[in-house]
Amino acid sequence: MNHGPGWIILEDGTRVERTLVSILPSRRTPADVAAYVEQLYVDRSYSISERLAYKKSRKSSPYPATIDQYSCIITCGGNPFLSAFPARVIELKGNALTFWYRLPEERKGIDTVFRKQCITINLAG
Repeated sequence: MNHGPGWIILEDGTRVERTLVSILPSRRTPADVAAYVEQLYVDRSYSISERLAYKKSRKSSPYPATIDQYSCIITCGGNPFLSAFPARVIELKGNALTFWYRLPEERKGIDTVFRKQCITINLAG
């Protein structure tokens, strides 16, 4: 079933299997999602002293969230890291969540050619 657009947040890395962390409405701006992803990463990965330092100043974070200016994909963290994808189509079939997003393929001056990418996450387990 097609659930429309939204933001898909995944945990990924070389030592972990790609897992679903959260789904947000597509109405959220990239800046709002980046702040949310950064806070999620802090809560999941930082020690208590690092969290207290982050509370005082977000600039103290060694892993600030970054937003790709062309695809709007947001990344935060080392290994593992969090990624947020602006999904255009989200589908759930059984235990498989599939979503499509756009990646820039070629930039011609001010014009950008995009290609569709697909990721499927197995939710069973």
